[in-house]
Amino acid sequence: MTHILLKLARKSIEGSFDGTIPEAETEIKEKFSKVTPCFVCLTKNGKIRGISGNLKANKEIFREVIEHSIKSAFHDKNFSPLKKEELSAIKIELFILNSLEQAEFDSIDELLNKINQGLSGVAIEKGYHSANFLPKVWEEISDKDEFLSVLCEKAGLPDNEWKKSGMKFWIYTTKSLRE
Repeated sequence: MTHILLKLARKSIEGSFDGTIPEAETEIKEKFSKVTPCFVCLTKNGKIRGISGNLKANKEIFREVIEHSIKSAFHDKNFSPLKKEELSAIKIELFILNSLEQAEFDSIDELLNKINQGLSGVAIEKGYHSANFLPKVWEEISDKDEFLSVLCEKAGLPDNEWKKSGMKFWIYTTKSLRE
């Protein structure tokens, strides 16, 4: 059975094609009213087709799902907007954040020990540069050093910048729902 938030995500994308964004039903509003951050990831043939989300939510989870479903389908700058004929090939995955904690550490080894390979999402920030990898990225990058190096590159920083002082790290876990 498809989770109710996944159904809401799909209806939001489908409705965008004809301008009828669904209003969440009362049951959804009541059950999913907690302000919770999430990411919506669209895949097509096993490859990412769009993604959108926030590490810090500012609205109820059902509203976050609607907003990020639409953004992942039509406003991800890395992809062209979704076409209606692609809908049947798209799979939706939701990542609901369970926790987000800034990592405190005294050494690189201590930082690496705090990151649970395969389970941890990691966000970094240094100056005006920031980037985030969901736990799903471990499916493609299985080495912690490489994971953090590629994350730095995503942020527009040199790949070894994570080993230098001044970098802030946040570590989190997610609950994943997928079609």
